[in-house]
Amino acid sequence: MTRGIVNRTLAAKIALTVVLGAGAGLAVAPMASATNGNTVHNCRGQYFTTSWQQACTTAGAGATGQYISKAACDYEGDPSMNIWRYQGDRAVVPGNDCTFKVTYVDTVFR
Repeated sequence: MTRGIVNRTLAAKIALTVVLGAGAGLAVAPMASATNGNTVHNCRGQYFTTSWQQACTTAGAGATGQYISKAACDYEGDPSMNIWRYQGDRAVVPGNDCTFKVTYVDTVFR
């Protein structure tokens, strides 16, 4: 009888370890990473599923001027942003979300 209790206790410990391990794996899952559009003077559009942003590398904008990013959205208009940046600017500027899906973000410099 003691042997049956030990086996059940061991099985319960194994099951608990599996459940806790799975939960820990979900808790430390990385955030969704961005897909990058083209890069112009260290700045680019980045997009996720329905959201997007204009961001520059850690070096910042390579030139002072207008950085215009336009998101390509499925089944709707394509939102854009016109950001004036000084050389070295590293600000991340969020765009207007797409309702369905962002497929690409194109950035130009003027």
